[in-house]
Amino acid sequence: MIKVGFIGAGPRARAAHYPAVARLENVQLAAICDLDAKRLTETADTYYVERRYSDYRAMLDEAGLDAVYVIMPPQFHLPIVLDCLNAGAHVFVEKPPAMSSGDLEIMIDAADRNRRLTAACFQRRYAPVAQEVRKMILARGPITLCTGQFHKNTLDLSGPLYGVSSLLDDIIHAVDFVRYMCGGEASEVHAFQDRFFADWKNCYNALVRFDTGAVGIVSGNRAAGGRVLRFDVHGNGISAYIAMPESAQVWVDRQREPLVLTGADLVGSTNEEDYEGTLAVHRHFVDCIEKNQEPQISFQQCLGTMRLVEQMEGQ
Repeated sequence: MIKVGFIGAGPRARAAHYPAVARLENVQLAAICDLDAKRLTETADTYYVERRYSDYRAMLDEAGLDAVYVIMPPQFHLPIVLDCLNAGAHVFVEKPPAMSSGDLEIMIDAADRNRRLTAACFQRRYAPVAQEVRKMILARGPITLCTGQFHKNTLDLSGPLYGVSSLLDDIIHAVDFVRYMCGGEASEVHAFQDRFFADWKNCYNALVRFDTGAVGIVSGNRAAGGRVLRFDVHGNGISAYIAMPESAQVWVDRQREPLVLTGADLVGSTNEEDYEGTLAVHRHFVDCIEKNQEPQISFQQCLGTMRLVEQMEGQ
C-alpha cells in the first residue's frame, strides 16, 4: 500500500485529484495539509483522514509518506517540492510544474539526487480518446501534424489567474498535448502574443517544427466566444479530430464516413471522471512508483513543454 499525502485542499484538488486518488485500490490517503482550517476539516472528514496539518513540514516529518501531491498555484511549487523530495517523497504537482524551466531544472536535480519520481498533471495525454487515436495513427507511421486549439472567454477578468500568463497557467495543456503527439523537441518556433479587447496578453498562437519532422500548431485564445478544447492529428492516410475528452472522428484512406470514438464507450462509463484523464494519470503515477519507473509526465519529460512555453512567450 502506497501512503500519500496532499498539500492543498482547494477547489481544483477537491474537484479532481482527491476523488481520483481515493479510487486507487493500492493507495492510502494518509495525511492532508492546508492553511484553511475549514477546508482542511471538510476534506479530511470526506475521506476519513486522521492526520491533519497546517504545516506541511510537520506532515513530512511525522506521516511517513511515500508520495505527496502538491496541488496549488505554481508560484509556491519550488520550495515545497524541494522539501518533499529532500524528505524522501515522490512528488506529483498540478500543471504547470514550475514558474520557469530554470525552476523545473532545480526540481529535476533534487529528484535525481534523492532518487525520487515526479509527475505533472498533463492529463489530456491520458484521455482514452487521445490514447486510442495516437495508437491508431502510429500503427500506420509517424504523426506528421497536430493542431491544438484551447479557447475561452475571460474578457470579464482583469488579468490572468494567479498573476501568471494564461499560456503558462492554462494554454500549456494544448502546448503539452501537441508536443506529446508530435514527439521530440521543438527545433523552430514562430510565435505571436497578442492583447485582444484587453490590456493583458490573452492570445497566443505558434507554428512549431519538431526535431521529429512533425509540425505543431497551437492556438490559445482567451477572447473567444466560449470554451473549446480541440485537437487535429494527422498521419499516413489517417486524420483524427478530437473534441477533448468526449469524442474523436477518425478518417482513414478516403472513407466516406469517419470512425467515431467516444470516451464513454472506450471505458464503458458515461461518468466523465472515468474518461477525462485525471484518474488515468494518477493510476500511471502510482504504477510507476510500484515499478520504480520514470513516469511519462515526469519533470524531466515535461521540461521540453516548459521550454516551448517560454519560446511562445517570446523569452
